Amino acid sequence: MKDSQNTPAFTLIELLVVIAIIGVLAALLLPVLSQAREAARQVSCKSNLYQLGLAIQMYKADWGEYYPPASDATFLDLWFGQRSGYSWDATVDFKKGPLYPYLQGGRVMCCPSFKVEDFVHTVEGASAGYAYNHYYVGGNNSAVEPDWSNWPGPPARDSDIFDPCKTIIFADSAAGIPIDNPNQLRENWLLSPPSENYRPPEPFMPQPIVDFRHNGKANVLFCDGHIVSMTPVESIGYLGGRLGWLGTDDALFDRE
Repeated sequence: MKDSQNTPAFTLIELLVVIAIIGVLAALLLPVLSQAREAARQVSCKSNLYQLGLAIQMYKADWGEYYPPASDATFLDLWFGQRSGYSWDATVDFKKGPLYPYLQGGRVMCCPSFKVEDFVHTVEGASAGYAYNHYYVGGNNSAVEPDWSNWPGPPARDSDIFDPCKTIIFADSAAGIPIDNPNQLRENWLLSPPSENYRPPEPFMPQPIVDFRHNGKANVLFCDGHIVSMTPVESIGYLGGRLGWLGTDDALFDRE
């Protein structure tokens, strides 16, 4: 029988060294694992946008090649449903949304990185974290010379979009409230072009509304159905630069 006193054992210093090495490895691996999880959520988000694009194609086939309206003049009838009022606790009737018959379950699948608990104001997460190009696609509102007497105007038809592969229809979105509080966000569902919020005249402040929530990128759906993960041309200090712009002009938004 062996003497237990002669059995090799770790010393306290050796154990501390092992623990320290494990701690260093964990610190190195955790950010990588976090980025990998976000990359998986980004793929799932792209799948949601792909389904949204298919729903729009089916809508256009039934409605004379018109895109669905983004909003009515009251801002209550929206592309995802009808709001019961203007307050943030208003309910949403998804059955009254133009895309309801074309979406599984009647509503857009939520972006997995769109967490309602991160937002101060939401509409039940009804937008699923996405916003619709309401100026040029879901309505007819030239940002240079808007026809306010006919706002929001009819949505675009396929023939109105000169280059569908270069015109944005949906993107990951959120908005800040207010500009000087980097930790407060509200849900956003209408994607205004840069001419409206990139460098507005005084006393208005820049209001970025594209949410680069996927490892610094935003998923963007174009009118031809393809999806691109894009980086901002410029970002502002919301949540460490999470919100920004896809361009400094309307080139990716207009119908040309």
